[in-house]
Amino acid sequence: MLLGVVISTSNAQRKVNAIQADFFTIDNGLSQSSVQCLYIDTKGFLWIGTQDGLNRYDGYNFKIYRNQPLNTNSIGSNVIYSISEDAAGQLWVGTQEGLSCYNPKTCNFTNYKHTDGGDYSLASPVVYYVYVDHQNTIWAKTLETLDCLNPKNGKIAHYKHYNDPFNYSVGINDFCVFEDSKNNLWVGTKDGLNLFDKARKIFKHYYSKKEGGNNSISNDRIKCIYEDHQHRLWIGSQQGLNLYDPNKDDFRRFYPVP
Repeated sequence: MLLGVVISTSNAQRKVNAIQADFFTIDNGLSQSSVQCLYIDTKGFLWIGTQDGLNRYDGYNFKIYRNQPLNTNSIGSNVIYSISEDAAGQLWVGTQEGLSCYNPKTCNFTNYKHTDGGDYSLASPVVYYVYVDHQNTIWAKTLETLDCLNPKNGKIAHYKHYNDPFNYSVGINDFCVFEDSKNNLWVGTKDGLNLFDKARKIFKHYYSKKEGGNNSISNDRIKCIYEDHQHRLWIGSQQGLNLYDPNKDDFRRFYPVP
């Protein structure tokens, strides 16, 4: 499932040449064939999150990390949703049963779970998305909250955003977190786009307006966020691509041509 592509451009024509395409399944080392996330770390390893284990690929072989019920230093769950990396080279993994931090020096995991409450508990069991910002703060997206973990002391703060209780359907790609060049934190959910004010600890909610809402976002299920060189945000939704202009505080919609 690796694809290498070289793009060469000239005035006459543009060519896209496939150099190599290798398909990986359980037959040649992958722990499970349902791949849910990919991440390339600073050492060049490819990390692959599946529904049955975390895989590390070094270009030749796979190393598989699975939960071992009697080993508290193993990963917290075999169902992997998201992967990120901090400044120290540690991997943060969002799973079906909490947040796991992998230390490559010790090869051990530290797990953060949802308990009965307290300063060291996640707001809810599942972490759909994990993001490390420029200050090395760990942000974990649960169903109804954005959780902020302080890696120095392990304490976790919970910030609740708008959640539609009647919108039951949740996909693993219905959540994302992104920090823009001005250090604003954007949170994509199944119920719209949220801008988190770090100073005031509150969210500004952007949602799709049914009537007279051509300048609103096209759909409330947010899939991905990207910033261009003009500091505009490109936001992928379940129904169309959106361009957000921070100077105008509005959206421009793009739909596929029939």
